Amino acid sequence: MKNIPSHKTGINIGEVLPNLFCFDSDEKNVNLLPDENYILIFVSNYCVYCIDLLPEVEKIKDVSKKHKLILFSTGDDEDNIEMKKYFNWKFPIIHLTEEEMEKYFKVVKQPFCIITYKNKVKQKGVIYNQKDFIAMFNLA
Repeated sequence: MKNIPSHKTGINIGEVLPNLFCFDSDEKNVNLLPDENYILIFVSNYCVYCIDLLPEVEKIKDVSKKHKLILFSTGDDEDNIEMKKYFNWKFPIIHLTEEEMEKYFKVVKQPFCIITYKNKVKQKGVIYNQKDFIAMFNLA
């Protein structure tokens, strides 16, 4: 992890998400659409805090039915498919390296979350569990 304060990482509040064309672990096309609201979670498979967060992700998704959740993981497709099966997740999991997380989303710390409204960043920060997410979500 880079030595950057967590509030300085991630796309700035008010900025638009990048226009990315991605495939999830099921090889389905995933686009970040301008009229959608998203919960974007970034995890590394080599981060203990990220691994601890994984069982909480489904509960995070349930906080808002108006937001689509997308998980960005450093795991390869095989790892991501295993996680999806194990947790019975229905949302997309997209493989990004830590370098790609930084390049496209300016995320240099994990686990990290970005909450959007109409494709603009409303809130962002490091989260360790559902409680952290709810506190951040209530500020958005």
